[in-house]
Amino acid sequence: MTWLAMCVRNNRTEVTAPLRRTGRGRPPQAVPGLPDGIPPEIAIRVARMFVRYHLPADFQYSLRMTGQGDVGQALRRLAKADPPRHPWNLAADRVMDSLLRPRLQLPFRELEHACDTMHRARLTPPSWPLLIEDLTNWHERSDSRPRGARERWGWSYYGGPDRTRHTN
Repeated sequence: MTWLAMCVRNNRTEVTAPLRRTGRGRPPQAVPGLPDGIPPEIAIRVARMFVRYHLPADFQYSLRMTGQGDVGQALRRLAKADPPRHPWNLAADRVMDSLLRPRLQLPFRELEHACDTMHRARLTPPSWPLLIEDLTNWHERSDSRPRGARERWGWSYYGGPDRTRHTN
């Protein structure tokens, strides 16, 4: 992601423009310089989210926000944003609910919505490399990782020391 951050910072439109133009119903285009060993659709979609998050007018501010934690942790930060009952709090719940729905395909549209919401709220996005790893291993479970990415995101969002917010 360092390479992509430099492309955003240096306004290399030959890299960022195809990612911005990829829209709904249009397949992602190949972008030079994306990492090897990652399924191309995942690499391109996460790169697209990265560019959408970091490219708007205030990108110098946003590029300092390298991302932290998984998607569940990032949305939990959004849900806990001040002031309470702020629209971001409710948006985080809706986005998390849509991400936790069982599905066969990867939740790219929902993730894009989550990243756009985090950007509008000026909150730290998820770790981009961890997002790539989670999407690459979306359906895999192992002894070291008994939960799939979707279950880990749910635990990160709803779990932890403060569960009182989500008890209804």
